[in-house]
Amino acid sequence: MMQRASQLPDFLVIGTAKAGTTSLYQYLKSHPEVYLSPIKEPRYFAHPEVRPAFVGPLRNLPRVWKIEDYRRLFEARTTELVAGEMSPQYLYHECSPGAICKLIPKAKLIAILRDPADRAFSHFCHNRRDGIESLADFAAALAVEDERIAQNWWPAFHYRHRGYYAQQLKRYLRLFPREQLLILVYDDMVADCPEVLKRICAFLGVDESHSFDTTVRYNVSWGMPHGRLIHSGLKSALPAKRLIRAMLPARMRENLSRMASTVLMRRKPGLDPSLREQLVSQFKPDILELQKIIGRDLSPWLRC
Repeated sequence: MMQRASQLPDFLVIGTAKAGTTSLYQYLKSHPEVYLSPIKEPRYFAHPEVRPAFVGPLRNLPRVWKIEDYRRLFEARTTELVAGEMSPQYLYHECSPGAICKLIPKAKLIAILRDPADRAFSHFCHNRRDGIESLADFAAALAVEDERIAQNWWPAFHYRHRGYYAQQLKRYLRLFPREQLLILVYDDMVADCPEVLKRICAFLGVDESHSFDTTVRYNVSWGMPHGRLIHSGLKSALPAKRLIRAMLPARMRENLSRMASTVLMRRKPGLDPSLREQLVSQFKPDILELQKIIGRDLSPWLRC
């Protein structure tokens, strides 16, 4: 086994949540020149050396919060050219840029950004699917978001606040050269995933000609619970889901999830147009600033 002095990653996928990072993890794992941490989201740099005391229905702690355990994630690396990990919390958490810069200042950083209104609604649907969001109405969840944040709820319930990407990226650009950041748009992954993977490979300096199997999408919110009983059942089944996640390969888990959704879930509703208009008006200044940062027209995100 090749010994690496640092046992630290060369690259991090820093976000954002509900923008295809689970699929990206599965795809990049197939590349022989890329080593990925066995834990998909270590979250170390979200709360380095600290165990936060979140409140709310799900107190999701960092999976890895001690530096020795974080280094251990990369011990199995052998001949791979690059090693990395994916924790989409890093883009949102204010402490993450400084913590990353202090430990691995030369790290390459990848951010995948999604229309913030769609992202917020998708995250809400995901939480409803998993039985951890008690409010059935997205507008109601947005209305209590500031109160939840003040009470220190886990950031998975920060639906709107996680969408101010320009603010979040500027924290990184104050510490890292622009060439160390690859900023991608989720729409491109949906339209032409192989081309996006080729860009990522070029950025990481690994073989761009590797053929990825992108026929399966992972961690998709297939629907919403039919009623309160199913919602409660999903919530109580979380320990079983964790066991299944540990025992079954990702492709098989996704197939089972899709099959279960046809029985237990109703079709995911679309985002209410009036609510989207409200969100777009809140996100608009940040989106316009983001356009300048990444040099790309984001007018589709401003549609109402």
